[in-house]
Amino acid sequence: MTSARSRVVVCLVPLAWAIASCGPSSQSDGPVDSSLSSTVVIADDDFAPNSVTVESGATVTWSNHDENDHWVVSAPSDPIQFDLGREANGVTVNFTFVAPGNYSYYCKLHNFMKGTVVVK
Repeated sequence: MTSARSRVVVCLVPLAWAIASCGPSSQSDGPVDSSLSSTVVIADDDFAPNSVTVESGATVTWSNHDENDHWVVSAPSDPIQFDLGREANGVTVNFTFVAPGNYSYYCKLHNFMKGTVVVK
């Protein structure tokens, strides 16, 4: 019986390691691809990542982890306009993109903060 238990433990340890290594990688400032959803973190007066790529019908979530309030709005030239309102620290807002295209957005309170959503 002890040898059977040993074999189970020997088999489960590599399996647990393989599952753990499949977790999310660290976030970068480069484009991020996702089919159904994507999250943009607002921190240090910046959007991270500043460009996300999603499929049509996907929801993008902006989560404010900054001390400052922020206000995510679409660029005036975008085909679809959105204004997600003022977001205090800890507030999360989202928008579902239903049509393919490139959508620029910025922070209404800090115009230097800009990002892009690419919808395929």
